[in-house]
Amino acid sequence: MFQDLRYGARMLARNPGATAVAIITLALSIGTNSVIFSGVYSMLLQPLPYPNAGRLAVAFQSSKQGIETGVSYPDFVEWKEQNTAFEQIAAAHKVTVNLTGNARAEGGQVERVTGAFITQDYLALLGGDALMGRTFLPEEFERGAEKTVVLSHAFWQSRFVEDAGVIGKKVMLDDDEFVVLGVMPASFQYPFRAAFWAPLNSGENAETLSDRGANLYEILGLLRKGVPPGVAAGELATLARRSPERDKSREELTVRVTGLRETLPGITKYRTPLLVLQFAVVFVLLIASVNLANLLLARSTERSHEFSVRQALGAGRLRLVRQLLTESMLLGLLGSLLGVVLAWWGIHALRAVIPWRAPGAAEVGINPAVLVFTLVVSLITSFAFGLAPAVLASRQNLNARLKVGGAFDPRRRRLSAALAAAEVALALVLLVASGLMIRTFLNLTRESPGFNSDRAIALSLSPRAPKTSGDQTADYYDQAVARIRAMPGVESVGGVAYLPLIGYNPGTDFTIEGRDAQFRESADRVDFQPITPDYFRAMGIPLLSGRQFSDGELKPFPEVVMINLSLANKFWPGEDPLGKRIRLQGEQKPQSVLTVVGVVGDVKQFGLQTDPRPEIYLPMTRQTMTLIIRTSTEAAVLFPSLRELIQQIDSRAAFSLKTMDQVVADSIERRRVFALLLAAMAGIALVMAAMGVYSVISYLVAQRTREIGIRMALGAQRGDIRRLVVRDGAGLAVVGVGIGLAASLVLARALGSLLYGVSAADPTVLAGTSMLIVIVASMASYLPARRAASVDPMKALRQD
Repeated sequence: MFQDLRYGARMLARNPGATAVAIITLALSIGTNSVIFSGVYSMLLQPLPYPNAGRLAVAFQSSKQGIETGVSYPDFVEWKEQNTAFEQIAAAHKVTVNLTGNARAEGGQVERVTGAFITQDYLALLGGDALMGRTFLPEEFERGAEKTVVLSHAFWQSRFVEDAGVIGKKVMLDDDEFVVLGVMPASFQYPFRAAFWAPLNSGENAETLSDRGANLYEILGLLRKGVPPGVAAGELATLARRSPERDKSREELTVRVTGLRETLPGITKYRTPLLVLQFAVVFVLLIASVNLANLLLARSTERSHEFSVRQALGAGRLRLVRQLLTESMLLGLLGSLLGVVLAWWGIHALRAVIPWRAPGAAEVGINPAVLVFTLVVSLITSFAFGLAPAVLASRQNLNARLKVGGAFDPRRRRLSAALAAAEVALALVLLVASGLMIRTFLNLTRESPGFNSDRAIALSLSPRAPKTSGDQTADYYDQAVARIRAMPGVESVGGVAYLPLIGYNPGTDFTIEGRDAQFRESADRVDFQPITPDYFRAMGIPLLSGRQFSDGELKPFPEVVMINLSLANKFWPGEDPLGKRIRLQGEQKPQSVLTVVGVVGDVKQFGLQTDPRPEIYLPMTRQTMTLIIRTSTEAAVLFPSLRELIQQIDSRAAFSLKTMDQVVADSIERRRVFALLLAAMAGIALVMAAMGVYSVISYLVAQRTREIGIRMALGAQRGDIRRLVVRDGAGLAVVGVGIGLAASLVLARALGSLLYGVSAADPTVLAGTSMLIVIVASMASYLPARRAASVDPMKALRQD
């Protein structure tokens, strides 16, 4: 083996150009595979960094409409005491608060952050030990104890710039002062995106803890060995039904228990794109392998005399195969080493394009799993592209090959042509997939969100604390709207609780006065939007009938309501909904009657790719609102003035600024990145396929030199020779396109959930990519065709 390695290294060094091309091709394909696999492993496959992660599960409730809710604290206490399916359970209430503290980042600006108030066993259940400082002591969970908090590693980095002196300092969470006890490790992120953890008694009042209707708590538990989540869910549902305080509304709720990994935000959203990308880079690797197989096949033809001499001296077929496989393995290892370097660089680029909110994105990197994957891929690839040429070289006719200029082996020609056609087929599959995703992205950019994003600013505001009364909150927004409206360049200002396109709306049930019985049988949950007057004007949402809200109708308990076109068409088809009266269910005054005073156009709340849903608008404010500011100038010009104004109104208000154009762009960012990455893979595949066709045609031209000389001696013109060679290249491409189209129609179905406005069998994409690859293959054949046409027939005929 050592002798084979030395000899293989000498042979590779003897052809530095071909060796460099082979290594770079392998490095690109193996490197891209390693980059994407690092994302797949970290986000989908990597074991969660918690003890007994496979048995950790989350319990929650679900309504008959499929709306997920948490669990009330009294239910949690009963489940904790009476269940037998879990070894241990704990509860957390995720909250969003204004944080002010000793921060060196962003000049100490108030920040709106999400954290969790937790029960005593919560961190212990996840095996959470602090990286710095300490976690909570049992006595810190007792009511009346000093309020303490532990920070997440990511928040400590961004907000406190990794300041170790933050331990023992005080921060303000809304209007309450908390002492920082410690910082958790980077791997500890549950509940996902939590910036802090604090004892439950620090943020919950006695009413919330005793209210069975306050389904605010997420239950985390450790299942007993051998107990599946379904059994645990059944037991908890039985306990809920046995509760002496069970009311009728709770009968509609069902208990669900799900493994911890499946509850992480983004798992479903990122799984399909990542797996599609992994398949794409595997295709790139296959194309690279086919390319290198063709290269080794050509080199084995050049070395046929050497192999014949070896056989004549007693070398067996297995010995020749071993030598050639050793050389291909050496190429593979060199390519994988360079591939790891490229992967390290590529992973930094991947982190830049994957949102940090994606689960596991922070852990994407070169780890042992990625290194093992790279090694396995390089060995398999080396064996794959080296086996066929090695076996074919060992089967040559000894007598024929000992003669210089012996007969050309047709098996090699057929194999080379088949490999080139396979490259074209694989490249076409990637081209079709990228074409479909690009069409999807372009369709989304042309899709109307239902509002005018041009020259509009989204100012998200969270004044003071949630403890502020409704009247104080309304006064704050009245003042903010009035002062912003007076700024130069501002045309109108309106507020909304749930910004369009963010993918969230809590929804509500309602009844229609006069036909409640019929409605209850057919009603769906409708989206619920608190807004301020002038919102529709600021957003550019058209008023279709009726009127808009007046300033006097902005109340804590409104008396009028506006609806969108979808709701009007669904519940009053062919009727005029103006003047109709409805009751909201579950609101603060559920028996209050609301009169419909206007109908507006539909707005897409859950993404440009989704259809508008029935939606109602009420003139009221929430603690956190987003003000939409319509300007007469470029929107971003007003950012400095707006920051200064908000600080003047309330220096402890958390806020963020973004143009509505950016909001629209952010809503399709994931699809844009996916389309770009897939297009990059398809581009690499197309170049490799063109190289493959070029190398095959060049190889065939070299082998057919005598034939071409005879054709020219018999009267063939140079143009005839060029057309002959280009036709061969186009023929390979056509065969590959036929195979690739069949494969594309099957594999493109995997993209079904990611497509919008285009079918998996879109004729424009299929025809366009097919024509492109045939044209590229024909162009790749042109240089060998010119070289063939320049053959001197006399010299060609004298070769033998």
